[in-house]
Amino acid sequence: MGREDEQKDVKATGGQEVKKKEFKLYADFKAVKEEDGFIYVEGYASTFTEDLDGETVAPGAFDDTMSEYAKNPVILADHRNEIRSVVGKVVDAKIDNVGLWVKVQLSNAQDEFTKMVREKVQEGLLRAFSIGGVFEYDYPIIKRVKLLEISIVGIPANPNALFSLSKAWKGLDIEERKMQGSEPGPVGRPPIEEKAAEPEKKTVEASDFRAKFIEDYINLLTAKEELKHGLEQC
Repeated sequence: MGREDEQKDVKATGGQEVKKKEFKLYADFKAVKEEDGFIYVEGYASTFTEDLDGETVAPGAFDDTMSEYAKNPVILADHRNEIRSVVGKVVDAKIDNVGLWVKVQLSNAQDEFTKMVREKVQEGLLRAFSIGGVFEYDYPIIKRVKLLEISIVGIPANPNALFSLSKAWKGLDIEERKMQGSEPGPVGRPPIEEKAAEPEKKTVEASDFRAKFIEDYINLLTAKEELKHGLEQC
């Protein structure tokens, strides 16, 4: 979990120091495309295992807070609290001995940002959950989590919070994906444009140039002599 956005509202409770802070915990998930045309991602948004910071969410940490989150179970992209970053919603959730499992319906909106998120999920480039909320913990054990939001992110810190594409999507062969416009093309290589044929360049040799100069000079002298002779005859 990241250490950014910390809120150190520290208070003593029964001789125990309780900290509250904004946190992000990353987890892997799986994507499923169902018959209704929506893409669903499902997996553990949080697990009861130690993360890369050495902290562990305790079983029961979500028990009395999920009902509040369920009133507005939106899914964000990268924890951005913006209208354009709402890319889905939680349609199912459960807490078991592994952690907090959720099923998310991705939006079918056609705006550029939402389409980008969907496509990157389908390509396997985005496959991690991250949750944002307020922690109460007796370090390194997180005793209570007030869940505020769940995001789809790129880099997980918890190796148990990833997702993958659905069987329905994987079952399509490459040609079918191309027909549906979902097979990615070559990356980083712009189309090669054919160059127009350059006009033929005429090369003049130096010897030819000198010969032409001498010829013109002789003609000029001849014309000058003829003019002089004509004037003398007058």
